[in-house]
Amino acid sequence: TKIFMGNLHPDVTVTEVREVITAFGNISSMHADVDGRGRVRVGVWFDYDDPAAAAIAVPGLTGIWIKGKRLVAALATPDAEAPRPKAGGGGAGDASADGDTGVDALVSPEPQKKAPATYRVPADAEPLLYAPQRIIEFAGILSADMDEEEREGAVEDCRQECLSLGNVLTTHVEGPAVALLGDASAAAAANSDDERDDDAEDEEGNTKRPKDMTKYWGKVYIEFARLETATIAAHAFHRRSFDGRTVTVKYFPLISYQTAFGKGIPPKTHEEKQMAAIAAQEYLSNSIPETITNPKLPATWGGQMY
Repeated sequence: TKIFMGNLHPDVTVTEVREVITAFGNISSMHADVDGRGRVRVGVWFDYDDPAAAAIAVPGLTGIWIKGKRLVAALATPDAEAPRPKAGGGGAGDASADGDTGVDALVSPEPQKKAPATYRVPADAEPLLYAPQRIIEFAGILSADMDEEEREGAVEDCRQECLSLGNVLTTHVEGPAVALLGDASAAAAANSDDERDDDAEDEEGNTKRPKDMTKYWGKVYIEFARLETATIAAHAFHRRSFDGRTVTVKYFPLISYQTAFGKGIPPKTHEEKQMAAIAAQEYLSNSIPETITNPKLPATWGGQMY
Protein backbone atom coordinates (compact mmCIF):
# COMPACT_ATOMS: atom_id res chain seq x y z
CA THR A 1 0.00 0.00 0.00
CA LYS A 2 1.64 3.19 -1.18
CA ILE A 3 1.66 6.22 1.11
CA PHE A 4 2.20 9.88 0.29
CA MET A 5 3.84 12.28 2.74
CA GLY A 6 4.15 15.99 2.02
CA ASN A 7 4.26 19.53 3.41
CA LEU A 8 7.95 19.07 4.12
CA HIS A 9 10.21 21.99 4.94
CA PRO A 10 12.73 22.69 2.13
CA ASP A 11 15.61 22.05 4.53
CA VAL A 12 14.47 18.50 5.31
CA THR A 13 16.74 15.97 3.58
CA VAL A 14 15.79 12.63 2.07
CA THR A 15 17.82 10.92 4.79
CA GLU A 16 15.79 12.65 7.49
CA VAL A 17 12.57 11.68 5.71
CA ARG A 18 13.64 8.05 5.67
CA GLU A 19 14.39 8.16 9.39
CA VAL A 20 10.90 9.50 10.12
CA ILE A 21 8.93 7.00 8.04
CA THR A 22 10.95 3.95 9.11
CA ALA A 23 9.86 4.61 12.70
CA PHE A 24 6.66 2.76 11.73
CA GLY A 25 8.34 -0.15 9.94
CA ASN A 26 10.81 -1.16 7.26
CA ILE A 27 10.10 0.26 3.80
CA SER A 28 10.34 -1.71 0.57
CA SER A 29 10.50 1.31 -1.76
CA MET A 30 10.59 5.09 -1.67
CA HIS A 31 10.32 7.77 -4.33
CA ALA A 32 11.18 11.38 -3.49
CA ASP A 33 10.35 14.37 -5.66
CA VAL A 34 13.56 16.40 -5.37
CA ASP A 35 15.04 19.39 -7.13
CA GLY A 36 18.52 19.70 -8.63
CA ARG A 37 19.99 20.38 -5.18
CA GLY A 38 18.50 17.24 -3.65
CA ARG A 39 15.79 19.06 -1.68
CA VAL A 40 12.33 17.52 -1.43
CA ARG A 41 9.74 19.56 -3.30
CA VAL A 42 6.21 18.09 -3.37
CA GLY A 43 6.71 15.07 -1.15
CA VAL A 44 7.65 11.38 -1.01
CA TRP A 45 5.83 8.15 -1.88
CA PHE A 46 6.76 4.90 -0.15
CA ASP A 47 5.65 1.36 0.72
CA TYR A 48 6.17 -0.68 3.88
CA ASP A 49 7.25 -4.31 3.88
CA ASP A 50 4.21 -5.02 6.03
CA PRO A 51 1.09 -3.53 4.35
CA ALA A 52 -0.62 -3.41 7.75
CA ALA A 53 1.84 -0.71 8.83
CA ALA A 54 0.12 1.81 6.54
CA ALA A 55 -2.96 1.96 8.77
CA ILE A 56 -0.74 3.02 11.69
CA ALA A 57 1.70 5.22 9.76
CA VAL A 58 -0.81 7.53 8.06
CA PRO A 59 -2.41 8.90 11.26
CA GLY A 60 0.92 8.67 13.06
CA LEU A 61 2.79 10.79 10.52
CA THR A 62 0.05 13.34 9.94
CA GLY A 63 0.56 16.41 12.09
CA ILE A 64 4.15 15.71 13.15
CA TRP A 65 5.96 19.04 13.55
CA ILE A 66 9.32 19.10 11.73
CA LYS A 67 11.32 22.29 11.20
CA GLY A 68 8.30 24.57 11.47
CA LYS A 69 5.87 22.60 9.27
CA ARG A 70 3.33 19.86 10.01
CA LEU A 71 3.58 16.70 7.95
CA VAL A 72 0.65 15.54 5.84
CA ALA A 73 0.27 11.82 5.11
CA ALA A 74 -2.38 9.95 3.13
CA LEU A 75 -2.85 6.73 1.21
CA ALA A 76 -1.67 7.34 -2.36
CA THR A 77 -4.28 6.63 -5.00
CA PRO A 78 -4.14 5.13 -7.49
CA ASP A 79 -1.40 2.69 -6.51
CA ALA A 80 1.58 3.55 -8.67
CA GLU A 81 2.83 -0.05 -8.60
CA ALA A 82 -0.46 -1.78 -9.46
CA PRO A 83 0.09 -4.51 -12.07
CA ARG A 84 -1.73 -4.16 -15.36
CA PRO A 85 -3.30 -7.41 -16.64
CA LYS A 86 -1.95 -8.65 -19.97
CA ALA A 87 -4.42 -7.95 -22.75
CA GLY A 88 -5.76 -10.82 -24.82
CA GLY A 89 -4.61 -14.43 -24.74
CA GLY A 90 -2.45 -16.45 -27.08
CA GLY A 91 -0.53 -19.63 -26.76
CA ALA A 92 -1.62 -23.16 -26.21
CA GLY A 93 -4.06 -23.62 -23.37
CA ASP A 94 -4.71 -19.87 -22.94
CA ALA A 95 -8.13 -19.86 -24.50
CA SER A 96 -11.05 -21.59 -22.81
CA ALA A 97 -13.69 -23.54 -24.66
CA ASP A 98 -15.90 -20.49 -25.07
CA GLY A 99 -13.05 -18.28 -26.22
CA ASP A 100 -12.71 -16.31 -22.95
CA THR A 101 -9.01 -15.62 -22.44
CA GLY A 102 -9.29 -13.11 -19.59
CA VAL A 103 -8.63 -15.47 -16.65
CA ASP A 104 -5.87 -17.39 -18.38
CA ALA A 105 -4.16 -14.13 -19.32
CA LEU A 106 -4.00 -13.11 -15.65
CA VAL A 107 -2.44 -16.39 -14.52
CA SER A 108 0.02 -16.59 -17.38
CA PRO A 109 3.52 -17.53 -16.20
CA GLU A 110 4.96 -14.71 -18.28
CA PRO A 111 5.95 -11.63 -16.23
CA GLN A 112 3.22 -9.00 -16.24
CA LYS A 113 3.88 -5.42 -17.20
CA LYS A 114 3.40 -2.83 -14.49
CA ALA A 115 1.50 0.38 -14.93
CA PRO A 116 3.76 3.39 -15.39
CA ALA A 117 4.67 5.03 -12.09
CA THR A 118 2.47 8.10 -11.76
CA TYR A 119 3.16 9.92 -8.53
CA ARG A 120 0.32 12.30 -7.74
CA VAL A 121 -0.74 14.09 -4.58
CA PRO A 122 -3.77 12.23 -3.14
CA ALA A 123 -7.00 14.20 -2.99
CA ASP A 124 -7.23 13.46 0.75
CA ALA A 125 -3.96 15.33 1.35
CA GLU A 126 -4.45 18.36 -0.91
CA PRO A 127 -6.47 20.59 1.49
CA LEU A 128 -3.74 20.43 4.13
CA LEU A 129 -0.97 21.39 1.68
CA TYR A 130 -2.27 24.91 1.07
CA ALA A 131 -1.03 27.89 3.08
CA PRO A 132 -2.72 27.78 6.52
CA GLN A 133 -5.40 30.35 7.35
CA ARG A 134 -7.09 31.28 10.64
CA ILE A 135 -10.49 30.30 9.23
CA ILE A 136 -11.40 26.68 8.48
CA GLU A 137 -14.30 25.49 6.36
CA PHE A 138 -15.81 22.23 7.63
CA ALA A 139 -17.87 20.02 5.31
CA GLY A 140 -19.68 16.95 6.60
CA ILE A 141 -20.69 18.34 9.99
CA LEU A 142 -24.26 18.94 8.83
CA SER A 143 -26.57 16.71 6.81
CA ALA A 144 -29.84 17.32 4.99
CA ASP A 145 -31.87 15.05 7.27
CA MET A 146 -31.13 17.08 10.42
CA ASP A 147 -33.76 19.19 12.11
CA GLU A 148 -32.95 22.61 13.55
CA GLU A 149 -32.10 21.26 17.00
CA GLU A 150 -29.78 18.58 15.62
CA ARG A 151 -28.14 21.14 13.39
CA GLU A 152 -27.45 23.50 16.27
CA GLY A 153 -26.16 20.62 18.38
CA ALA A 154 -23.74 19.49 15.66
CA VAL A 155 -22.39 23.01 15.18
CA GLU A 156 -21.96 23.45 18.93
CA ASP A 157 -20.16 20.10 19.23
CA CYS A 158 -17.76 21.20 16.49
CA ARG A 159 -17.25 24.57 18.17
CA GLN A 160 -16.57 23.00 21.57
CA GLU A 161 -13.96 20.65 20.10
CA CYS A 162 -12.29 23.62 18.44
CA LEU A 163 -12.38 25.54 21.73
CA SER A 164 -10.55 22.65 23.38
CA LEU A 165 -7.64 23.40 21.03
CA GLY A 166 -7.59 27.17 21.44
CA ASN A 167 -9.53 30.42 21.33
CA VAL A 168 -12.34 30.66 18.76
CA LEU A 169 -13.34 34.16 17.66
CA THR A 170 -16.37 33.60 15.45
CA THR A 171 -18.52 30.79 14.05
CA HIS A 172 -20.69 30.93 10.95
CA VAL A 173 -23.14 28.62 9.19
CA GLU A 174 -24.50 29.72 5.84
CA GLY A 175 -27.68 28.55 4.15
CA PRO A 176 -31.46 28.37 4.36
CA ALA A 177 -33.44 25.50 5.85
CA VAL A 178 -31.39 22.34 6.31
CA ALA A 179 -33.78 20.49 4.00
CA LEU A 180 -32.32 22.49 1.13
CA LEU A 181 -28.71 21.53 1.83
CA GLY A 182 -28.91 18.64 -0.59
CA ASP A 183 -29.82 21.05 -3.39
CA ALA A 184 -26.84 23.32 -2.76
CA SER A 185 -24.55 21.75 -5.38
CA ALA A 186 -27.23 21.78 -8.06
CA ALA A 187 -28.14 25.37 -7.26
CA ALA A 188 -24.51 26.45 -7.41
CA ALA A 189 -24.04 24.74 -10.77
CA ALA A 190 -27.15 26.45 -12.13
CA ASN A 191 -25.58 29.87 -11.62
CA SER A 192 -23.37 30.76 -14.56
CA ASP A 193 -20.01 32.45 -14.14
CA ASP A 194 -21.48 35.60 -15.72
CA GLU A 195 -23.89 35.96 -12.80
CA ARG A 196 -21.21 35.80 -10.13
CA ASP A 197 -19.78 39.08 -8.93
CA ASP A 198 -17.49 38.06 -6.07
CA ASP A 199 -15.03 40.83 -6.96
CA ALA A 200 -17.60 43.55 -7.59
CA GLU A 201 -17.32 46.72 -5.51
CA ASP A 202 -19.92 49.16 -4.29
CA GLU A 203 -19.83 52.91 -4.75
CA GLU A 204 -17.53 53.34 -1.74
CA GLY A 205 -15.01 50.82 -3.03
CA ASN A 206 -15.95 48.07 -0.60
CA THR A 207 -16.22 44.52 -1.86
CA LYS A 208 -19.81 43.37 -2.20
CA ARG A 209 -21.21 40.20 -0.69
CA PRO A 210 -20.97 37.41 -3.33
CA LYS A 211 -24.16 36.99 -5.34
CA ASP A 212 -23.91 33.19 -5.38
CA MET A 213 -24.00 32.02 -1.77
CA THR A 214 -25.14 28.45 -2.49
CA LYS A 215 -21.54 27.21 -2.58
CA TYR A 216 -21.35 27.91 1.17
CA TRP A 217 -24.55 26.10 2.13
CA GLY A 218 -24.31 23.34 4.70
CA LYS A 219 -20.74 24.18 5.74
CA VAL A 220 -19.46 25.34 9.11
CA TYR A 221 -16.86 28.11 9.33
CA ILE A 222 -14.68 28.55 12.43
CA GLU A 223 -12.40 31.55 12.93
CA PHE A 224 -9.51 30.85 15.30
CA ALA A 225 -7.55 33.51 17.11
CA ARG A 226 -4.20 31.95 16.22
CA LEU A 227 -2.89 30.44 13.01
CA GLU A 228 -1.16 27.62 14.89
CA THR A 229 -4.45 26.55 16.50
CA ALA A 230 -6.21 26.52 13.13
CA THR A 231 -3.46 24.31 11.71
CA ILE A 232 -3.79 21.84 14.57
CA ALA A 233 -7.56 21.75 14.15
CA ALA A 234 -7.30 21.16 10.40
CA HIS A 235 -5.06 18.13 10.90
CA ALA A 236 -7.22 16.84 13.74
CA PHE A 237 -10.55 17.08 11.89
CA HIS A 238 -9.69 16.26 8.27
CA ARG A 239 -11.08 12.87 7.14
CA ARG A 240 -12.48 12.20 10.63
CA SER A 241 -15.78 10.42 11.12
CA PHE A 242 -18.51 12.59 12.62
CA ASP A 243 -21.78 10.77 13.35
CA GLY A 244 -21.18 8.41 10.44
CA ARG A 245 -20.12 11.17 8.02
CA THR A 246 -16.60 11.93 6.84
CA VAL A 247 -15.52 15.47 7.68
CA THR A 248 -13.28 17.36 5.27
CA VAL A 249 -11.64 20.70 5.94
CA LYS A 250 -10.30 23.54 3.84
CA TYR A 251 -8.37 26.65 4.79
CA PHE A 252 -10.59 29.67 4.09
CA PRO A 253 -8.95 33.07 3.35
CA LEU A 254 -9.78 35.88 5.74
CA ILE A 255 -10.73 38.27 2.92
CA SER A 256 -13.27 35.74 1.62
CA TYR A 257 -14.67 35.31 5.14
CA GLN A 258 -15.05 39.06 5.50
CA THR A 259 -16.66 39.70 2.14
CA ALA A 260 -18.93 36.65 2.10
CA PHE A 261 -20.26 36.73 5.66
CA GLY A 262 -19.23 40.10 7.05
CA LYS A 263 -17.22 38.34 9.76
CA GLY A 264 -13.73 39.05 11.02
CA ILE A 265 -13.88 42.71 10.02
CA PRO A 266 -12.32 45.09 12.59
CA PRO A 267 -14.61 47.91 13.80
CA LYS A 268 -14.26 51.15 11.86
CA THR A 269 -17.02 53.51 12.97
CA HIS A 270 -17.39 54.94 16.46
CA GLU A 271 -20.51 52.85 17.08
CA GLU A 272 -18.78 49.63 15.98
CA LYS A 273 -15.80 50.34 18.23
CA GLN A 274 -18.10 51.10 21.13
CA MET A 275 -19.98 47.81 20.65
CA ALA A 276 -16.69 45.92 20.44
CA ALA A 277 -15.47 47.53 23.68
CA ILE A 278 -18.70 46.58 25.47
CA ALA A 279 -18.46 43.00 24.22
CA ALA A 280 -14.83 42.78 25.38
CA GLN A 281 -15.77 44.17 28.80
CA GLU A 282 -18.54 41.58 29.19
CA TYR A 283 -16.16 38.81 28.17
CA LEU A 284 -13.54 39.90 30.69
CA SER A 285 -16.14 40.27 33.44
CA ASN A 286 -17.30 36.70 32.88
CA SER A 287 -13.70 35.46 32.90
CA ILE A 288 -12.70 37.04 36.24
CA PRO A 289 -13.05 34.65 39.21
CA GLU A 290 -15.74 35.51 41.74
CA THR A 291 -13.14 35.65 44.53
CA ILE A 292 -11.69 38.76 42.90
CA THR A 293 -14.98 40.51 42.17
CA ASN A 294 -16.36 39.65 45.65
CA PRO A 295 -13.84 40.65 48.37
CA LYS A 296 -15.92 38.92 51.07
CA LEU A 297 -14.92 35.51 49.69
CA PRO A 298 -11.52 34.04 50.64
CA ALA A 299 -9.01 34.04 47.83
CA THR A 300 -6.02 31.76 47.47
CA TRP A 301 -2.89 31.80 45.42
CA GLY A 302 -0.84 28.64 45.22
CA GLY A 303 -2.89 27.15 48.07
CA GLN A 304 -2.09 30.02 50.45
CA MET A 305 -4.50 32.63 51.74
CA TYR A 306 -3.75 36.20 50.76
